[in-house]
Amino acid sequence: MKRSTVERAIEMLLDAHLVKELFIGQYTWAHPIVREYVARKARRYDREGERRHAVQAYLENWARQYGGQPTSDWSNFLHLDKEFENLKRLMANAFEQDDLRSVTSIYRWLFSYIVERGYWTFTESWCERMVARSLRQADLADWLIWWSWIKFYLRRDFSDSASLAERALSLNPRENRLRFQAHRRALVAHGRLGNERDVADHRRAAAEICARAWSSDSDEAIDLMNSEGSAWLALGQASANDGLIEKAIGVFERAERVSRRRSEPNTREIGVAMLGQASCLAALGQDEQGLELAQGSLAYAWRVSWLRGIAEANELVAELAERLNRKDLAQSARDVAERMGSQLRSAPAVVAEAS
Repeated sequence: MKRSTVERAIEMLLDAHLVKELFIGQYTWAHPIVREYVARKARRYDREGERRHAVQAYLENWARQYGGQPTSDWSNFLHLDKEFENLKRLMANAFEQDDLRSVTSIYRWLFSYIVERGYWTFTESWCERMVARSLRQADLADWLIWWSWIKFYLRRDFSDSASLAERALSLNPRENRLRFQAHRRALVAHGRLGNERDVADHRRAAAEICARAWSSDSDEAIDLMNSEGSAWLALGQASANDGLIEKAIGVFERAERVSRRRSEPNTREIGVAMLGQASCLAALGQDEQGLELAQGSLAYAWRVSWLRGIAEANELVAELAERLNRKDLAQSARDVAERMGSQLRSAPAVVAEAS
């Protein structure tokens, strides 16, 4: 333990009147009640197994409390930053002890945090290891869906992404959450593959589940709108069908509008919707308007520290600036996009100050 850490800990104990300094460098309990309390607590966790259980319970509660979707200000992710190294160790220990259900449970709470913080290759390695093991069907479905996400964004392998999502569906998972996410992942992957019929089928199935299970302004409903917009945009670009691209921009606009109306907006999905609209304008050849909106979505992504959004928005800004012969802006955006994209695809990314 660092000397500075010990000194700070002692200062905090002194400030809290839990210990007192008898002479320089010599300390004792400030009161017999404090001494007895600490002694009882030490006896309670005397055995190694009990201490390990207490640490595990603490970390699991931390993941449960601060995991899930990012809050509107992403403050829950700041809390997870503090304990993520310990949570990684907890998952590794559980895996070594063949406690695969615990690994899945922890990862389920942490998935959004992990991918938005740039731990993409970390996620891929976990997916590969877990799918190779004997898992309960519900747990296997989760890992297949997470692997589908990684194949889409990390490897840009849209065929494998669609196959993994549909493999999860073939397990007939009972939970609405699993069936919905599998259909949604398949929806966006088939959009990139140009499979319009599959897009329509998966969109319809996901919409039916969403309407039954969640409200019209839920995270799931907004996720689905953005996924649908992404699929229509990809199909429109592949077939040079401006009607599909116009359809996509309408869906993205609705997703942004619904999220902004909430008391706790889903700021990540607002960023997705803004970037989607800018991409639609670029696909329609409206370069000036597209660049303006792309720069707006980039500023928004920096504001909420949305790493993937920063990379993708810079890619779009570079493309549009190049078309408009704004060479300096194109090169600057391309440099940032390549740097951020490389970090996302190789190691945990750290957000720097916006320039």
